[in-house]
Amino acid sequence: MTTIIDQKTDPYGINVISIETKGIQLPANMERAMATVAESKKEAEAKVIDAEGNLQSAKIFRKAADELKGNPISV
Repeated sequence: MTTIIDQKTDPYGINVISIETKGIQLPANMERAMATVAESKKEAEAKVIDAEGNLQSAKIFRKAADELKGNPISV
């Protein structure tokens, strides 16, 4: 928006620095779509965090198994 307005006002020597919008009413279907996208992103981030936790757990269990494998008492 700033670029478009700046192009229109440039011939008059006016330089647009910023634009502020207030009181925007989005259609209900647009609000639902934006909420769905936000929820999907949060779910994806949660899955990544869970997968990273599982990977760390697997590494710890693997290290413990390797240590036990070399101990004759654990057999």
